[in-house]
Amino acid sequence: MTTPPPPGTWVDIASRAIVQVGFPVVVAGVLLWFLLTRFQHNMDAITTRMEANTAAMQAQTQSLAKIEPLVAKIEQDATQLVELQKDSYPKPGKAPP
Repeated sequence: MTTPPPPGTWVDIASRAIVQVGFPVVVAGVLLWFLLTRFQHNMDAITTRMEANTAAMQAQTQSLAKIEPLVAKIEQDATQLVELQKDSYPKPGKAPP
């Protein structure tokens, strides 16, 4: 004859739960607990990644704010160069001087 597990151990608690509510309910509860803990772990990982992405986006925004005036200056200089060079090329249909 087998002796029952000592009271208060996980085996005792599990066997009482199985006897009281049934094996399928206990298995469903364990699966639900497992999925919820995995879900929480995944959500923690997602929020950590989102925080890192936010910091990276702020750094990129700051870099772009520094670059925009330089690009505007380059565009202005390029426009001036095109205007200066227009006179040095012959017009279509005319012979060069």
